[in-house]
Amino acid sequence: MDPKVLLPVLLLATPSLLHGSLAGAEIDLRHLQNDTYEVDLVSWWNCDGATVPPTMLVEYDSPCGSGVLTVTAVGNEEVSMLCPTALSNSSCNGGFLPGYRRFVHQATIDLPPCDSWAVSFQRCCLDPVNSNLSAQHMTVTTTLNNLLMPCRDTPRYEQEDLPYTGSLGAFEHALLPWSDGPGFFTSSLGPLLDTTGTPYTYAPPFTGAEPYAGLLLDSALAQLSAPASGLAGGYVINVNGTLSDGLGNVLGTVQRMFLLVAIQEEAFAPALASGTIQLMSGQAQVTGPHELSLEPGQSFCFQAEFFDPDSADVITLGSDAATILPGATFTSTPGDTATASICWTAPPGTLGRLHFRIDARDDHCLLEGRQSFGYTVVVVPDTLDPCLNVGSEERHRTVTSVSILPNPADGPFHMRFPFAASQLARLDATDLHGRQVPVSWTVGPDDAILVIPPSDRRGLVLIRWHTAGGTGVVRVLLR
Repeated sequence: MDPKVLLPVLLLATPSLLHGSLAGAEIDLRHLQNDTYEVDLVSWWNCDGATVPPTMLVEYDSPCGSGVLTVTAVGNEEVSMLCPTALSNSSCNGGFLPGYRRFVHQATIDLPPCDSWAVSFQRCCLDPVNSNLSAQHMTVTTTLNNLLMPCRDTPRYEQEDLPYTGSLGAFEHALLPWSDGPGFFTSSLGPLLDTTGTPYTYAPPFTGAEPYAGLLLDSALAQLSAPASGLAGGYVINVNGTLSDGLGNVLGTVQRMFLLVAIQEEAFAPALASGTIQLMSGQAQVTGPHELSLEPGQSFCFQAEFFDPDSADVITLGSDAATILPGATFTSTPGDTATASICWTAPPGTLGRLHFRIDARDDHCLLEGRQSFGYTVVVVPDTLDPCLNVGSEERHRTVTSVSILPNPADGPFHMRFPFAASQLARLDATDLHGRQVPVSWTVGPDDAILVIPPSDRRGLVLIRWHTAGGTGVVRVLLR
């Protein structure tokens, strides 16, 4: 479409963006050391008249303590989904096209081990002029169970853009779910909550589960899609993410609220079906369309192709692979089908899960089609306890008033509880992926519990005990 024709359509289609408003929010907790976490309040704001406070407040609450924390702005960047030739005319640059900035407000906090920390941000007001919700107050909350998941970040979504959609074509958007360790990350659509925790009622025919016509969410991949709708306006979307272990215990949750801007134009983003790992060489094993595993010292090379539903668009690629994977090489060839090539050798001593992304952009204008693709490299054995590097092996023994000797263990080990061994009803074990580990146990001398793991078992296991009064968990490293 001719930009001169699109401009008035775009302005008329997004009245809520012309007054300045909060357009999205998420809270992330990043573990620093011991019980200390960095709190990141990530928020998106319309540049047209919005004044973003240099400091804001978040609340934290649990049975272990509560309070209010001041977070301070540490940076911001423009994330307007406009093509390069139109970007200078966004409202972020003094122009007349709707523009957004992404802000990060930050602070540190000590959160001792507890099974239900909740960190919340409340704000008045979302702009009331939108197409599906007249919210005046809103709450975004992240939770953490650092009794079961110590020394790890909360799950989060790594997508930094707010989505636009050309509503005369299909819509796709990846939120890029991220976790720094094992677990099952699932996502769902749900209503936005007010400051009392009450769900908002959406303007018919919209609901929290379908806030935009035909919107679907892939629970496992956190990918949104919708057919062509012909709608115009701003649509408040709320996505809830949950990280759990294999026994159904919730380790942490995250909430991403954002505004989807629909423009009556036929514009497409690079297809989410593209970008799969192809032409793999080296010692790595492909474990999913965007996931592979290897051992320290091993290497891999693979290619990925990216295409756009509009074959006239030219796609260019970028990636943070060289930053996330030290020494990696990333090369790309633009085109209507763009190709990326990535090679890496895992340095000795590397363990754990590494996430990098490839960003694909087409040359459509005024709206630029953008899509982000997340990739996971698991350097096995994926049994590294993130707490072992912060002197917390002893902490795991004492935080639950349970003594484990020896830990690390070369075979059977003893557990001593602050209650009589006769009160123990059951004891079971899993690995960090939630898979059952068969163990047997008996009452030993001095009221200690002798735990006997499989003789060939190596790595970190979670030992859970059950009494009539409740349950608990500790970690034991088997070697």
